[in-house]
Amino acid sequence: MRPYRSYIPSLQFEIEYENQESVEELLGGVEQKVLDKVLRFANSVRVKQNWPLTKVQLQRYADMEVPGWEYALVILFFDSTFETADEYLHEFYKDLDNLTSQLNEAEKEVMYTLLHFDIETTA
Repeated sequence: MRPYRSYIPSLQFEIEYENQESVEELLGGVEQKVLDKVLRFANSVRVKQNWPLTKVQLQRYADMEVPGWEYALVILFFDSTFETADEYLHEFYKDLDNLTSQLNEAEKEVMYTLLHFDIETTA
């Protein structure tokens, strides 16, 4: 299962991959389910807060400092200044805590170890 608009039809932003096969290889069943929840959640926060979130890019990232540790990097693209996008990210983290509290233990483990977030701007 992939997080395309056909699977998540209500998303109001583009989903882009950097090496889609690699990301999909990293994300199995539970992991993909959690990512889908996060993308839906990002969309709802975007609508509620009227954020200029235009795209989400997914990348597989290998941490050079911790051998063997890989995770999915979820980059949120905002049509704003970097400072404003950084504020959005901090707000998103606070809201994400509410989502995480509703997940089961396996899903929480995915949130804590496999999904990491960053920002980019288009402005």
